[in-house]
Amino acid sequence: MPSMITNAFLFILVFIGASLYGPIKRSGIFRGITKINVEGSKTIPLVQCEDLHVHNGLVYTACQHSDRAQDRTKWFPPMGIFDVPVESKNEKRGDLYVIDPQTTLYQKLKVSNFDVIDFHTHGIGLYPDAENLFIFAVNHLPNPDHIKDPQSPAARSQIEIFKVSLPVDGSLPTTATHVKSVLHPAIRTPNDILPTGPSSFYVTNDHFYRDGFMRVLEDVSGPNYGRWSDSVHVDASGTKTVAHQVVSGLHNNNGIMRGMDNEVIIMSAAGGTMYRLKDDPVSKNLTLIKDVSLDSSLDNPFYFSEGSEEQNAYYLAGYPKILSLLNGHKDLNVPIDSIVWRLKKRNDGTFTKEIVFMDDGTSQSSASSAVVVPLKSDPNRGLLLVSGPWSHHITVTEINL
Repeated sequence: MPSMITNAFLFILVFIGASLYGPIKRSGIFRGITKINVEGSKTIPLVQCEDLHVHNGLVYTACQHSDRAQDRTKWFPPMGIFDVPVESKNEKRGDLYVIDPQTTLYQKLKVSNFDVIDFHTHGIGLYPDAENLFIFAVNHLPNPDHIKDPQSPAARSQIEIFKVSLPVDGSLPTTATHVKSVLHPAIRTPNDILPTGPSSFYVTNDHFYRDGFMRVLEDVSGPNYGRWSDSVHVDASGTKTVAHQVVSGLHNNNGIMRGMDNEVIIMSAAGGTMYRLKDDPVSKNLTLIKDVSLDSSLDNPFYFSEGSEEQNAYYLAGYPKILSLLNGHKDLNVPIDSIVWRLKKRNDGTFTKEIVFMDDGTSQSSASSAVVVPLKSDPNRGLLLVSGPWSHHITVTEINL
């Protein structure tokens, strides 16, 4: 009979194997990359647009200036990049844009009253009211105290709120007004935003540890062990900004949005998991319902609900081979693979999982966000827009819905 030591050794091997299986599969080490829905695509010359959102058929985003794209390889707190102190300059590095996906025409929004020192773009969120559209945007500013005290955080990220006046004739908006900047200790490592009012919002903190070995461990521990980050709700409508934690115990809180049945969706980026949550309308606290795992890292979610019931689906952008992201996030000449999943809900509550876009990075380098709008000329077809934090452009391609 096997000895107790042998049994213990076998148990340890099985435990290690089971623990490593998920991370290895998500990493895409053994995955081959096949171009899917890349041929015939168009491009929009906006760079490093990390997050895309749709309102009334138009796509809104925050992007970096093309002539300052290299700065992202030196300063991007979401990837733990703090290599070079960012100098304060009069010209901001980022802007807000609106896109007509049917024509691929785009418009930079001219922002008034925006006296913040710089704009390092990341996730955004939209909140419409009767006449205006509010854009909430993460801004990863450097921490001025870090120069004097290297032990203090290198970044002092905050949330910018803008108000866009929507033209009554349906044309592209051209102007926006900066309403306020929101800074709070609970907004530690902000990634994405889900507005709940003109001055209130959910925000995900993608890491508990800002940098160093523990940040890496937090990433690689996966959804079973590295559940250290959180999400908070912030109310900046009064004279004092109030914030409280609404959910913890999730791994690598990343993209957030409203999904089917009014659920709140939060993505675990490194964990390749889509968390489905219910929110309390009074306390704003979030309760986990279920989660859905996929075989890649994931970033921002998008829920398409403008077609038939059979066409309703989640579109999840991500990275099919994590090594390409690690190799390319500090070198814009290194292509980063991209993938977009489509999830449709079955009658039994489970989801079908289909890859609707994939590229080796030579056409679309990085994919953190993917949105779909119906093609006006064909109700069975849609326009898929794909972009990422290291993208040289936004890709637009047609897909079957």
